[in-house]
Amino acid sequence: MQIGFTKCKIIYLNVKSTVNMITGIQIRAARAILNWSSEELARRVGSTRPTIHRIETTEGVPSTNAKTLLAIKEQFEAAGIEFTGTVEQNPGVSLRIR
Repeated sequence: MQIGFTKCKIIYLNVKSTVNMITGIQIRAARAILNWSSEELARRVGSTRPTIHRIETTEGVPSTNAKTLLAIKEQFEAAGIEFTGTVEQNPGVSLRIR
């Protein structure tokens, strides 16, 4: 039995990781659900209150350090927040009941 191989071309695309695809309004909403101040969120992610404010007031996906967005997302998810929808369609948040 012979196995045929097809040559494949691998193409790398410069695309934002879906891990970091959360919006400013989702961040604001998640913080409100948890009753966290912007100072509290900044402390938890190793950032500053002005940076959190800038991120939250951005329309769509904030243009900021991907590491900061990932840290924000991880802190919220650890606290029970689930990010719903997509950036383009129905972005939202909900609180997971434990």
